[in-house]
Amino acid sequence: MLIGLIRLLLPAAVIACSPTSRKIEKPIIQDEQVEPPPDFSGNWTWSHRSKKSDIEIDQSEKWTFETNSKKISGEIVRVVQATSLTVPFTCNGGLSYKLKATYKIRGTLEGKNLRLSEYSYKASPHPCEPDSRPMSSYEGRLEGSKLRVSRSGDVQTLTRAQTTSNTSPSIKGTWQWRTKETNGGVSRQEIETWSINSDTGGTYQRNVTLMRQQPFACSNANKKTWSESYAFSVSANGVVTETKSTIGIGNCAPSSLILQQGRIAQVTASTITILWDGGYTQVLNRIRQQPDS
Repeated sequence: MLIGLIRLLLPAAVIACSPTSRKIEKPIIQDEQVEPPPDFSGNWTWSHRSKKSDIEIDQSEKWTFETNSKKISGEIVRVVQATSLTVPFTCNGGLSYKLKATYKIRGTLEGKNLRLSEYSYKASPHPCEPDSRPMSSYEGRLEGSKLRVSRSGDVQTLTRAQTTSNTSPSIKGTWQWRTKETNGGVSRQEIETWSINSDTGGTYQRNVTLMRQQPFACSNANKKTWSESYAFSVSANGVVTETKSTIGIGNCAPSSLILQQGRIAQVTASTITILWDGGYTQVLNRIRQQPDS
């Protein structure tokens, strides 16, 4: 049976993001103070896609924790979808199936470290559901907004889900970011204008201007400019993923662009704070529409 090929849990994929040259608008300065206790509570997510032989496997998990002193408890909602690229599965006669189960977990905390054990589960009825599922124990460590947990040598990196509420400001609208600096006699200015038409994504344009006393070879002048356009998506957890880039016309434009990923850390009525995977912070400011005169 093809179902025997499916493992219900695989190691998490580690995605390495390339560094970029976008500047940090304001450095983050931490005051010398007593570090607050680690916060494990709330929702965490993990997803992974893999392929084994002629079967594609999509896995997603939502971990929910509650803490009380040094004790932690909660649940894991685990969804596995398998798709055969060739022959139907024996269990249901179809080319795909989806299994869902909820595991109850509990454990202990020690600083930024935790130990967890699954002690019960409930699976949704399905012809491809196995007669029984093994239950596992985990060790983990909190690292910023990531929680790395290991089980029998397999490592998963969980990401804290963005907290949302009905009163949270919408990201829809027009936003702008500006930076200007001089380095080695070259003045560089960048202006980005973001157009977000829905809570799931939009586009933005970056205009770059460089100036110096000596002429640039590409423009035969002491000033060169170009534009870059990007499309991006925003997930339900606030992950921002650049999906497409376009370079503006001009001899001074770069030959290629790097697509990046980050997450929305905070949304207010007037700002959006994005933490990019390259290790920098970007704060967008809302552009207010002028009323008609």
